[in-house]
Amino acid sequence: MEIAKSLEFFCNRLFDRFGQKHGDVLAAIRSLRNGLVYGSRARAPHALVMVMLFSNGSLLRKARTIVSLTARHAMNLGCFAFSYKLLLAILRQYSGRYCEWHPFAIAFFVAYFIFGKENVINTQINLYLLSRVLYALVRLANEKLRLKINASKAFPWYAAIVWGIGLWLWENHENTLQKSLQSSMAYLYRTGDSWNGIRDLVF
Repeated sequence: MEIAKSLEFFCNRLFDRFGQKHGDVLAAIRSLRNGLVYGSRARAPHALVMVMLFSNGSLLRKARTIVSLTARHAMNLGCFAFSYKLLLAILRQYSGRYCEWHPFAIAFFVAYFIFGKENVINTQINLYLLSRVLYALVRLANEKLRLKINASKAFPWYAAIVWGIGLWLWENHENTLQKSLQSSMAYLYRTGDSWNGIRDLVF
């Protein structure tokens, strides 16, 4: 027991000393780890539900798909977080100070290579982020331009515009929508147009 405590104490001292000199590297490694964990937690339950409900094939094939989707999501987030933190630290040290444009420049560069390849995972991540970025930009404009728009009064208009445009696209330009959204829209608004009796209508 004493040997284990001594070893842990020694490792912590060594880690602290290394951290003082190379804290940015350790922060990047920690971000890599957090990206892997967060990506796994975010994707695994989603992939489990979607694959089990809507995918065809054997149980083994479904399990492989779930693991593959989860691993890709986790690796993309982990690699992005690691690269972003490390390059941001390098740019800050090179320029001698932090500038407000640094995060944009680094994220732009790293995302081009990591999230720029079009696939199911990257499409979903980019769409997820896009909606939140647009929402935040509206709030930022409200704050910076001092528009004094009441958020609770503006939210119904926001919802109405999003749904109005979404359903207009569905009814008139369906092919422009993402495939998963097309499937959802078809299930909600098209399969209900026909039925074979009360049993099919209700159940």
